[in-house]
Amino acid sequence: MIRQAAVEDASRIAEILVFTKRVNYRRIFSNDRVSFGEIQVYPLAKRYIENPKELENIWVYEDEFVKGCLTY
Repeated sequence: MIRQAAVEDASRIAEILVFTKRVNYRRIFSNDRVSFGEIQVYPLAKRYIENPKELENIWVYEDEFVKGCLTY
């Protein structure tokens, strides 16, 4: 099912986004300080929890658990 993201999805969304950035951009920029130091799951999830308005433009694909997300 595709649905609008909720605060309860914050940690999973953050996990997906951080993983995607690490996999796709690390080889391009070759900067582990950014990939593993600055880009972290917890601060991003916390930002979404503290600012739920940021989730308004995020939709998730859920099949037992959130498996993907997209923004517009």
